[in-house]
Amino acid sequence: MAANSSPIALMERYWKEWESKLSVLVQSKSAKLYFPAKLKQSDPDQEKNWYTVQPVTPICIYNAPPKGSSGKGIASSGRMAIFVTGSFELTPLERGFELHGATCEISFYRIKREDGDGVQLKLFDAMHFDYEKANNHTPFHPVFHAQRGRCRTITHESVKDLMVNYRVPGSEKVIVSDDEKIDLGTPYFRLPTPQLDIFSVFALLMADFFCNGGELKDNPRIQNMFRSILKHLTDERNAVREGASSRRLKDRFDSHISAAHWYAEFV
Repeated sequence: MAANSSPIALMERYWKEWESKLSVLVQSKSAKLYFPAKLKQSDPDQEKNWYTVQPVTPICIYNAPPKGSSGKGIASSGRMAIFVTGSFELTPLERGFELHGATCEISFYRIKREDGDGVQLKLFDAMHFDYEKANNHTPFHPVFHAQRGRCRTITHESVKDLMVNYRVPGSEKVIVSDDEKIDLGTPYFRLPTPQLDIFSVFALLMADFFCNGGELKDNPRIQNMFRSILKHLTDERNAVREGASSRRLKDRFDSHISAAHWYAEFV
């Protein structure tokens, strides 16, 4: 790809393909995917010389079951609204671009309905996934890691706006607040992970909330649907599947490591 092509042009077609792949699994659990059709791109950072590409709005998975083993008939009070966002930092090369950094945030809300009171969303957990720059690895700091704690981008106010903008049922009267028993644990404990950008986190969400090994006998297609997501994650058209930090880690191992490889369905 020519150096004067934009990062957003490199990524947007691949981005759009995610919606249909995710929707099949999400709808199988009577949930709804609200997925922005486009990405947005910032002007290049004048000092650091990279572009930032991100969804125009966070992704919302509404009415998600609390775990993969939950059936379609679970009470609505046990359902969740999951919000995901993040960004990619891409540095121009002589030809194409290189992934320089990435972020991902995810927040989990319990859905509570009361007659005449619209919808109540209660935040009960949140985490973010970080990406250390290849040229700036700091001591005692995992290159890729997860941390629990409130998200900077996904706030109660932004969630309320998203509900309205996506026209989620009940959004005409929605109340967003903390769960009474919220406890986000130890926010400064960094859990080492593979590269968990937005695309990788999609795979984790589908595995843990929309797939269940016990269903394979009655619904063998579920494994193929999930396998399709893993293959899409590692497809060569995924321009951000491996960046400078990933390659630095790769030098320590015999082969490329991806979040997809953690699952038996990849084989």
